[in-house]
Amino acid sequence: MNLKIVLDFIESINCANIDRLYNLMSIDHEFIDSRGNSIVGNHNMKKAWAGYFDLFPDYKIEITDSLQNDSIIVLLGYASGTYKTTGKNGDNTNHWKIPA
Repeated sequence: MNLKIVLDFIESINCANIDRLYNLMSIDHEFIDSRGNSIVGNHNMKKAWAGYFDLFPDYKIEITDSLQNDSIIVLLGYASGTYKTTGKNGDNTNHWKIPA
């Protein structure tokens, strides 16, 4: 894996380009979330990204630092987005930004 592919993946996320994300993932791509839940396969991930972008339409990843040593790549920065909710007082939006 090289840094260009990783940065292309992040750019695709930041543009919410699901088709490009799909093409960058392998057939056996595995995503493991912070709770240890796993999604396997680019087809399943395409559905998952569509659902995620529905929840957080402006989801972005901001890279502030990167490190690479052979095949190991570390990216540091922030993830952010807005979660839209509908309550008894109408629509509300909750923006968040966390270290990633």
